[in-house]
Amino acid sequence: DLPLSESGRQQAANLGKTLAAHKLIPDIVFAAPLLRTKQTAELALAAVSCSAALQLQPQLTEIDYGPDEGKPETDVIARLGEKALRDWEEKHIVPNGWRIDPAALENMWEALAMRIRTDYADKTVLCVTSNGIARFALNLAADSAEQNTPKLATSAYGVLKSVANGWRIESWNVRP
Repeated sequence: DLPLSESGRQQAANLGKTLAAHKLIPDIVFAAPLLRTKQTAELALAAVSCSAALQLQPQLTEIDYGPDEGKPETDVIARLGEKALRDWEEKHIVPNGWRIDPAALENMWEALAMRIRTDYADKTVLCVTSNGIARFALNLAADSAEQNTPKLATSAYGVLKSVANGWRIESWNVRP
């Protein structure tokens, strides 16, 4: 449970400024209980002078990369091979040794989306989580197949909009 690095702190502040520039001021923030996700949310909110409530959501905690946890990508590729990592990045095929249940993550996003539609209709909700968790939010949108990659780069964000028949991707993998 590491804190944000100095560059991570700057990226969080930049996220807040970008949200403000796009008039995406959150009314509520859901964040994983990890220190760096809480700090990201707090710094982004501070950058827009926003006092939205912060609710910690354990289900947004990042995935378990098993033997590859905390390792540089070169080490992960050496262990798994490029194809396995590409299959994860493009198709959500879980590499050997990782402890991830894609169906459970999809169900979690469905439940959170229903809660947002029910309890926060017409509100702007910010979810702060890791790339491994965020990528499964795309499955909420009918137009998710149009995305080049489900991955969110470090400090990138995506915007999903509630529409009559579900969710629509407004933007994905945007870096502030």
